Parts: sequence; C-alpha cells; structure tokens
Amino acid sequence: MAFQSISKYSATPFFQTLVTSGAVDEAVFGFKLSSNTSESELFLGGTNGDLIRGEFTYVSVAPTGFWQIDMDGFHVGGSQVIASTAVIIDTGTTLIIGD
Repeated sequence: MAFQSISKYSATPFFQTLVTSGAVDEAVFGFKLSSNTSESELFLGGTNGDLIRGEFTYVSVAPTGFWQIDMDGFHVGGSQVIASTAVIIDTGTTLIIGD
C-alpha cells in the first residue's frame, strides 16, 4: 500500500494497479486491525460498512511517499500524553513508536 516514490524498484504499487485497471469500484481501502489475526481484515475498493460506526475523518497525506498525517493528539487512560504531531500510519508494523 506504499507509494511508488518510495519503491526501491520504482514499481507501481499493487493497489494503484487495481485502481488504474478498474478492478476495484473505488480508490479506497480499509483495514480492521485486531489482536486476533483471524479477525483482521483488508478491504479493497471500499470499506466494510458492517465495521463502521460514525463518520469518517479525512486528513491530507503528506506527499513525501509515506502515509504521514498530522495527529491532533494521543490519549492514554483519558490523559493526553502527546499534543499535535506528525505521524506515519503503517499497517505493516506491530508497534506504536514515538519519542
């Protein structure tokens, strides 16, 4: 799901190939992440409406090649531990890493 600009081989990303070829209905994908891997999901060409409550929040992605966005803050146990900061969303990692 990465961008072509960060590909070591300058390869067209798989999802972009699906979009360009018309193989998916929408240029959208969704993830459900779960501690139980058999319950995790990657949905290509839209989102699974059965898993969504409320409205989406759309944010701009930095054009640097990573899924980098500005996060409003991070809370643990009801207390804010980090204020606004830039973050990279990486579904390929199993950790939350920060300063």
